[in-house]
Amino acid sequence: MRLRLNRFPSTPFGTWGVAMGPGGFPVCVTAERPWLDNRPNVSCIPKGLYKVKLQTHYGKTRHYPAYEVLDVPGRKDIELHIGAFPLEHSEGCILLGTGFRIIDGKNAVYESEKAYNYFMDFCENRFEELEIVEVTL
Repeated sequence: MRLRLNRFPSTPFGTWGVAMGPGGFPVCVTAERPWLDNRPNVSCIPKGLYKVKLQTHYGKTRHYPAYEVLDVPGRKDIELHIGAFPLEHSEGCILLGTGFRIIDGKNAVYESEKAYNYFMDFCENRFEELEIVEVTL
């Protein structure tokens, strides 16, 4: 199964998007770091078509299954995982949420764990490709 990430223009506060399933069904929203020329740990990844694989996310406080985005030029360890604030909870990964919100004065996605659980159930181990495209409002 291929998912499409419709990504909006990057801002200094993050890069925001909507993950779409087959037939254009919205699965969740996403947050990434701003575009900074694909620099490791500080930038979102370039648009393109990527293979993904299920592996284990090793967070600071817990470990859980997460999809890793493969063959990103000059990058590794890019995952789709739980987190609210792209500038704090991501080192170049894609955070999942149910919506966008200002939390403690910062741009964020909210209900990330709920979105992650829905995302994993939706994918049912069938998620094989991620297509990232840029869209305009």
